Amino acid sequence: MSSQVETGIGIFWALRELDPRSGGELAGLMAQSGAVDEVVIWDQMTSWWPNALWTPDVTAQASQLKDIDALSDPFITMAFALAANENLGWAVSTDALRRDPPELFQSALTLSNATRGKSRLLLGAGEVRHINPYGRKRSEGLARLRDSLKIARQFFTAEKPFDFDGEIWKYRKAWIGNARNEPRPDLFALGGGPHLIDAAVELADGWVSGVPFVFSTPEEYSAEVVRVKESLANHGRDPESFVFGLYHLTYLCDDRQEFLDNIEHPLLKWYAATGGRLNQRHWAREGLESVYPDDWHYALHMRPAHMTRAEVDEILNRTTAEHVDKTCIAGTPSDVAQILRPYTDAGCSYHLIIDYAPLVGAEPTGAINRAVELCRLLKQ
Repeated sequence: MSSQVETGIGIFWALRELDPRSGGELAGLMAQSGAVDEVVIWDQMTSWWPNALWTPDVTAQASQLKDIDALSDPFITMAFALAANENLGWAVSTDALRRDPPELFQSALTLSNATRGKSRLLLGAGEVRHINPYGRKRSEGLARLRDSLKIARQFFTAEKPFDFDGEIWKYRKAWIGNARNEPRPDLFALGGGPHLIDAAVELADGWVSGVPFVFSTPEEYSAEVVRVKESLANHGRDPESFVFGLYHLTYLCDDRQEFLDNIEHPLLKWYAATGGRLNQRHWAREGLESVYPDDWHYALHMRPAHMTRAEVDEILNRTTAEHVDKTCIAGTPSDVAQILRPYTDAGCSYHLIIDYAPLVGAEPTGAINRAVELCRLLKQ
């Protein structure tokens, strides 16, 4: 693994009520900083936050952006950002279920040709809210992920049409060309489950998980990195060429009191309840009761677009300020960097920043500047 720390910032501008070109200026702040390696966009059909909760009495943003579920295509949105900032890298955080490999890798290769920076696909096993309503099967997620990673190798390296017999797909003389000067994107498996990590070890360029929603302590993460490196070696792969990445859930502010003033905000409480710990049993480690049953998992059970306000409020009423505090790594960029540096020491060389402060009113440019400063500090 490279000793150089790489960083990315996740953005929230990919809404169809906004001009897709509007992200160019914010992406430019990242590119000009020299501290951010890539901009990250999530591939979603509907929002994480229930439409029933996206109302002016909850957030002022709902007065201007009325439909939180009207999300833009991430690859097209990313193309606009790259057109304005060619030296900035990109990552699209998606799954292996909704875009079949030929189309997925054709789009990824096109974007890779448009940037001098890093280019990456972060592939998960899928979330039910993006899948089942459209006639697909979430139960096929891991099989499709494994097939996609295997097929990618063929598309990226084959010099002629090839056959493929996978768990899901059967190809005969498949081909999307193979331009010799065409850079290929890195492929990372995204998630925290053991079967997904095994797929990453066997087939991917790296593995991305999260803090604190999967790994709440550097010690816990370090132990998993050691295990994964041993598994890589057993597969005949060089552990030092494999990238270990983490998404970090943050609330960046100039004064931690700002976070404490908003700690009961419904949007923060909703995220804490549904995504604060992906394994609901892990709340007990924090001395807290989980909001959902122990066997509940957002990827398998969460359908926010279907929920009424009464159903949402029932969840929020069971979510405490302590849940929110244990979900968001909150404070100034310097404060948060101090908390996250031990994860670098534990083996993470790829830090992706999610900042929830803009959801409760933080001005976008200031929020980006704080995220950039955090990336700068993590690189030191």
